[in-house]
Amino acid sequence: MGAAHAEVAGATDATTVILVSHNRAFLDAVCTDTIHLHRLKLRPCPGSYSVFAQARRDLAAKEATLVDRQERRRGRLLASVDRVKKQVKRAGDARMDGGQVRNLKKKLGHLGVGKTDDGKRWKWSLMGERRVATIEAPDPPIHFRMESAGGLSHGLAIMQLEGVSFSYNATHVSSCSDPSPPPSWVLADTTAAVRAGDRIAIVGANGQGKSTLVRLLLGELVP
Repeated sequence: MGAAHAEVAGATDATTVILVSHNRAFLDAVCTDTIHLHRLKLRPCPGSYSVFAQARRDLAAKEATLVDRQERRRGRLLASVDRVKKQVKRAGDARMDGGQVRNLKKKLGHLGVGKTDDGKRWKWSLMGERRVATIEAPDPPIHFRMESAGGLSHGLAIMQLEGVSFSYNATHVSSCSDPSPPPSWVLADTTAAVRAGDRIAIVGANGQGKSTLVRLLLGELVP
């Protein structure tokens, strides 16, 4: 966990924090509530990320059970419709079904979840049409295609610094009458080069200038 993460995790209970993170351990250490932004809707869930993830798995499993039960009932009703139709056809009198087919089709039209989320029996007269159980389709995969950079010669310097010094307060001009403190150099008289084909790791303690060096190489900072 980085220094910023540790600072947030160690905040007092009186501190209010809203954050976006992909670090699950950090979210578990910090969050008391989770808001899931999914398909243009916000779904609040009390508890840490792990609590939210488990609740989502439980909900998906419950919905899958409801879908299975719903579709098995649909199959039974359709089989009953076919059976009554065959009986009527054999008898040669359409009046013999006694409205059975119509009633079965009516039940098919009202097919859905038989109970509310809190376990109460669904009452059509009070609650309207039943909710149809569905299994949410997964989000479609996102594919990235990166065009080849083409013919860079191996070993060619593509980024470099030469004799570069950098400070975030480097406006200081040295003079005997200037009371302001001298600049605090992050990098001093630094020479570095990145060549085509290099695989470079920049290591060092926090605050030593790793990110600053990269930003200088990228041209995001001016020495």
